[in-house]
Amino acid sequence: MATTHYCNIHGEYNVYGESSGGCPACQNATERSENDNEKLLKKLSDISDQTVDNERVSREAAERIAYLSNNPGDYICPTCKMRSLKNDALRCPKCCADVTLDFWKNIRSNEKLAEDQKRHIEEARRKWLASPEYAETLRQATERKKLDFEAEAERQRIAADAEVERRKLIVEANVTRQVAQSKNDDRRKSLGKTRMRLLLGGGVAGNVIGFIIFHNPIASVVGIIIGVALGRYLGIRFYKYD
Repeated sequence: MATTHYCNIHGEYNVYGESSGGCPACQNATERSENDNEKLLKKLSDISDQTVDNERVSREAAERIAYLSNNPGDYICPTCKMRSLKNDALRCPKCCADVTLDFWKNIRSNEKLAEDQKRHIEEARRKWLASPEYAETLRQATERKKLDFEAEAERQRIAADAEVERRKLIVEANVTRQVAQSKNDDRRKSLGKTRMRLLLGGGVAGNVIGFIIFHNPIASVVGIIIGVALGRYLGIRFYKYD
């Protein structure tokens, strides 16, 4: 049954069953507002992340520009310690200090020494690559990789064979269990039939013996009971020792 309620914003509205907690239109408006707030917060978060990235890039660019502005040269000035000197410059453009010829002689000496060291390293590397020792080292490394690959392949083969053997044993065990279960079921059925025959045979024999000997129906009944009991006993013994 519907009940009528009143909302200060949307006016009258009907509620079927128990009260849902307020005006449905107000609830929908609240849900839409919450969704809009979540979307706005996510958008603001994305904008904030982008702003942080832009600020980082701008800061790095500004630092790079400032560094290049303060260090426009290729060599460090011995006076102000800035990278402000071009090749063979006689005066620093930053601190205006004079640069002596001895400074450039030391620079050329150091550059020649570094170039000689680089050339010696390259020459030693070239000789090593062309040496029999390197060829033997390369051969040994290749042989080790080959042996490792063969060992891994053998390990995987053994693992695969073991898995196949395990599955085979599981199948054989299941088949053996099913065969044994089938034999047990057949044996139980056979023993059940044998016990039933003994019971029936004992009852019939007791009936015949009781009637022939005593010529009395009561004796026949007693004979049936004795025969059934004897047949049950023989059936139990037969089941036990079979």
